[in-house]
Amino acid sequence: MKIIGLNDIAALNIPKASYYNWAKETFLAKSDCVLPAKTSMKWYEGEGFINVMPSIIPSLGVYGVKTVTRNPSAVPTLKSAMMLFDINSSELLSVLDADYITAFRTGGTATLAIETLAVKNYKTIGLIGLGNICRAVVLVLLSVVKDRELTFKLHLFENTDNGLIALLKQFPNAKIEAYSDIESVVRDSDVVVSCVTFTDKDLTQPEWFKKGALLVPIHTRGFMNCDEQFDRVIYDDYDHVKHFKNFELFKNKHELAEVLKNPSCGRQNDEERIIAYNIGISLLDIYFSKKIYDMFPDKEEFSLEPELERYWVK
Repeated sequence: MKIIGLNDIAALNIPKASYYNWAKETFLAKSDCVLPAKTSMKWYEGEGFINVMPSIIPSLGVYGVKTVTRNPSAVPTLKSAMMLFDINSSELLSVLDADYITAFRTGGTATLAIETLAVKNYKTIGLIGLGNICRAVVLVLLSVVKDRELTFKLHLFENTDNGLIALLKQFPNAKIEAYSDIESVVRDSDVVVSCVTFTDKDLTQPEWFKKGALLVPIHTRGFMNCDEQFDRVIYDDYDHVKHFKNFELFKNKHELAEVLKNPSCGRQNDEERIIAYNIGISLLDIYFSKKIYDMFPDKEEFSLEPELERYWVK
């Protein structure tokens, strides 16, 4: 068994565009995988959770289990870990820190949703919730879109950008606008990405979104009033969203994997307003974990399997 920490993964300097490619590969392979809905346990006075997320990827010969926690009093608020197993021997291959993987599989999936569902040559992206996940989205997106200028409209919650402006200034094709109110961020944006981890109220009004807008609520919170108003809803996995309060009200609903294989399930014109609910599925975490695990052929291994007789209970 290999123990792979966040610093180990970061030191690989994996090209950010790889996360977009891996996300696309995962969704294209989804129909051959086993993906039960995650178990979510509400905790931390209703403002947090502990999730357990298993799945099997036969094509990679692995299965795994991810745990992710949102604890408002912890730093960082979101923490996660991964166990990766060999599907044939059931050997525990690795325990991985999943915080880095979570951030960039989310960035890869959001970029995939944007590239697949936004209007052609989208130019303006509104950003709400400027934490680590948002930074990962920006980094992956700008690694994919290099040939045209993108304007990022930032919502400065409590008048801070969390260093995102400095990050964006590293990219010559990134233009930056900053606003103290969410409405200014949303209006006239081709794409709106929300990385807010918790809110108990709607953050926007449906009429703020222009025709053709794509809304990507990464943690799904804050946009229930848009569910019935938008023309199309695309999500990662049916079993993960079928319990949503407004699920039966979604118009033209499909999985992202369906859209990738059959574009007629996706955007039909530049007038449609679309929501992409990237709920976050463990297939992505396990796919990314296996790719990263394979990059450590020489890493020190530990054994959890003592040599025992078949009937070892005495």
